[in-house]
Amino acid sequence: AVVSTQSIYRVAEILDVCETAKVYQIGKARTNKGLKLRHGGQERIFRLEFVSNNTFTDLEFEKWKETVMTGGMTMPTTKEMEIREKQIAEAMVRKLGDKDINHMIKEKERFMVNPRNYAMYKSRLIKDRDNAVQAGDETLTEELNTKLAAIEERAEELDKARSSKISSIALINDKNRKRNIERAEKGIREEMARKKREGEVNDPFTRRKTAPVLATSVLKKKGIPDVITSEFLAEYAKKQKEEEVAPMIIQ
Repeated sequence: AVVSTQSIYRVAEILDVCETAKVYQIGKARTNKGLKLRHGGQERIFRLEFVSNNTFTDLEFEKWKETVMTGGMTMPTTKEMEIREKQIAEAMVRKLGDKDINHMIKEKERFMVNPRNYAMYKSRLIKDRDNAVQAGDETLTEELNTKLAAIEERAEELDKARSSKISSIALINDKNRKRNIERAEKGIREEMARKKREGEVNDPFTRRKTAPVLATSVLKKKGIPDVITSEFLAEYAKKQKEEEVAPMIIQ
């Protein structure tokens, strides 16, 4: 209950887990489950979103005890509490079977706004629809056809939204590309105008265009073979001496 914007909680006995008329969000899950609770002589169904997961206080326990005793009801015995505690402990460690897992999957799909995998969900619906047709269940067939039409419509909406996002991204990229080209062309024009106005300026920090030269090409121009032999060295030394002597004779 809510009194003057402050929530007030009451201790109650859980009688049953049942379905409510409303599908609501609790944490990351959606469900329509509720708890049938008894507080004294009153029984009422509450959605899980209104149930506290904190331990109750001594004051809340005393209030519940007083209500139970006033209503002429008996308090649960220690043996009953031990049995419940044991059942809860066993349920916490019990291994789930295939039947339990399939039931959980179906329950999640019941309240899921959009399926996580449209292809798998659509394939399952088509299979169930075909089975319903073979079994002659017209009501189930019509229900599954309605679900198939709804999922097709939803898939088209998502595809349009995805396509529009891709188109906007492509348009932005095209604008950026054109802007970069314009900026580069403007820089080239400004550089050409500066050179025309000031002439070529030798800047030692400017990278110069160079081409790599292989040592073998230089040696070939000088007539030096790839393999140098002792005969070649003797001949080369002789030519060098002749070139040194020739200028002296001319003088």
